[in-house]
Amino acid sequence: EAAMCYVHAAALISEYMYMVEHQPSLPQGCIAFKQISPNVLQECAVMDDVLKPDEDGMCTGGEFSEKGITNLLRQSADLLMESNMYESVDKVYNLLSKIYLSRRNNYYLGGLHRNLHTAYEKMYHMGKKRQMGCYFRVAFYGEKFNDLNGVTMIYKEKPFTKLPEIAHRLQNMYYEQFGDDFEFISDSKRFDFDMIDSYRAYVQVTYVEPYFEQYEKKYRKEDFEYSYNVDRFYYSTPFTHSGSAHGAVGEQFKRVTVLTTEFSFPYVKNRLQVVDIKERVMTPKQWYQRRVRGSFKNE
Repeated sequence: EAAMCYVHAAALISEYMYMVEHQPSLPQGCIAFKQISPNVLQECAVMDDVLKPDEDGMCTGGEFSEKGITNLLRQSADLLMESNMYESVDKVYNLLSKIYLSRRNNYYLGGLHRNLHTAYEKMYHMGKKRQMGCYFRVAFYGEKFNDLNGVTMIYKEKPFTKLPEIAHRLQNMYYEQFGDDFEFISDSKRFDFDMIDSYRAYVQVTYVEPYFEQYEKKYRKEDFEYSYNVDRFYYSTPFTHSGSAHGAVGEQFKRVTVLTTEFSFPYVKNRLQVVDIKERVMTPKQWYQRRVRGSFKNE
């Protein structure tokens, strides 16, 4: 998240400087940062009626310069390296190298390529051992949440975070806020609004995984690709028409829920609001066939 903050800041400044004075060595506005994060295009669009170059005191700080952009890019690259996101380090360095080349700064170019060499070596040796994070669906219900009432979020947590860990943290946090008026929902069933007390606060937490269509899987084979630029997630809920979650093979259905977030991860925040929800139901036959094949990924 910190690395993305620096990327967004650099993109915003680049957009402004491109609007004021075109410099070939600098990134050509926000579009140049799309390769690092597509979120930049939605977040950093600068219009004439928002930032006026001729307005006194507007964007006159030291950050609004080539040096400012360079420092932001270097800091983002360092943080991406710490996060094992080596592929993104390469993209940031692509922007930095153009600046260094234009200034014939061979010293910094040498350091940049040494760091890039280290990044690719680590990428090779780590192989498929990289863990980029875990995701959880968190839904809020009840008038006590005000604007959050009925809102569903996707939380990004550290690698290997277990459901009980985030559940325990949220339980403690909201119990301190609402006391006995708070209730935690531990299953992933559909929330029945007719059965709730509107004056109580409810939180429902579910483990989710990134969702990809079949054609996307061809291009997302590595751990990094599986966790970068991700805006869709899914979880499965078993059910039967009798009301119980599990039943005989001929009675067992499965509801697959796909959630789409407003932006993609990684982002400047570790939680994003869900803006679209789609569901489909697997029949007992479909569910059994998947179970026999042992393939439940991206149902």
